[in-house]
Amino acid sequence: MRLMIVTADDLRREYGGGQVYVRNLLRALLDAGHEVKVTNDPDEIPRAKPDVVHAHGLKAAAARAARNAGVPCVVTMHHGGLVCPQGALLDWEDRICRRSVEQQICTRCCLRGRWWGNAPLAVGKLLRRLPNIPFVTPAMTTPLAVAEKRAEIAALARDVTRFVAPSVAAQEALLRNGIPRERAVVVPHGIEPLLKTDRRRPGGCSADFDCWDGGVPRPVRFAYVGRIGREKGLHVLIEAFRRLRGEAELHVIGAAHSKWDKRYLRRIALPPRVVLRGHLTGEAFILAWAQCAVTVLPSICLEVFGLVVAESFSLGRPVIVSDCGGPAEQVRDGVDGFIVPPNDPAAVAVAMQRFVDNPSLAADMATRLPRPRTLAEHVADLERVYSPCFDVSRRSHSP
Repeated sequence: MRLMIVTADDLRREYGGGQVYVRNLLRALLDAGHEVKVTNDPDEIPRAKPDVVHAHGLKAAAARAARNAGVPCVVTMHHGGLVCPQGALLDWEDRICRRSVEQQICTRCCLRGRWWGNAPLAVGKLLRRLPNIPFVTPAMTTPLAVAEKRAEIAALARDVTRFVAPSVAAQEALLRNGIPRERAVVVPHGIEPLLKTDRRRPGGCSADFDCWDGGVPRPVRFAYVGRIGREKGLHVLIEAFRRLRGEAELHVIGAAHSKWDKRYLRRIALPPRVVLRGHLTGEAFILAWAQCAVTVLPSICLEVFGLVVAESFSLGRPVIVSDCGGPAEQVRDGVDGFIVPPNDPAAVAVAMQRFVDNPSLAADMATRLPRPRTLAEHVADLERVYSPCFDVSRRSHSP
């Protein structure tokens, strides 16, 4: 099958779950024998005439170009921005949003409840053409941005052949916004295993980790893995860590990349025994993670999947996750990890304390971890999504 992958990002970047996923997917599709072209220019679609377009970025433009070219288009939901004007499905009171896009509600949310959210759309269009006026321009253009998001969702509903939701939570977000159920398919992500050996005996562990032979590290090491940003909930985890009794460490494996995320990190007062490992790749990344006993994913926004959970299981590490969508769907509470309410430092601390109080708990849970889905299995599921789209398109073009 001739596939065209549309992405807005540079796949050479070494951070961001979306970039990592698409890069790995590209290799897996090629290994499965497909002819694949990657582009960040949807205008190439009519010229290339692929069998199927799979859009991971520039979704509205790609779907429109594919529809005009008579080519089926599949869109994967990678984050809440597909159906959220603010981008994270996180409301202005830091609660996961489970509503459809509505003009007044979303405008108020984006402006964090401020009174000027009823500016006429014409005012927003005018201000966009003028030099930016601090505070005034963002406030007055927000209602227009919400209206544009509603129009974009309607266009996607018209132009996209199939939506791929990596979790039931992601599918529900699509359904709330008018996407027909038969066109929103749940296909969980697959991963490249982080270790090729027995996941309960990761290689390269430091001496004090003991590689599960006789226990877990003392002090117990917890890992936060991923981009540092407010919606990822690092501040919640730090507050939970402060409440722990006993010997523990928190290793933060990741970095803040945008100026907003860097500002957020500077505002967090890190207590002792919190180690900032920074952005790591390759063997250094795996080794740093393998030296920790438990992974904590404290996101306060809706996560459409949570690659960190699948990768942690691949590494042989149980998890603590917030009930934020995709991550919680991968965890059996009390069996291979714990699920806690989002944005609740006390609940996170209680779950972490269980590992501190019971040094053998992480090792016991490691023996019950599920085998994560592989990329090959994921591609097989995607092929079942592509095939009906391709068959319909082929019939519509037959003489």
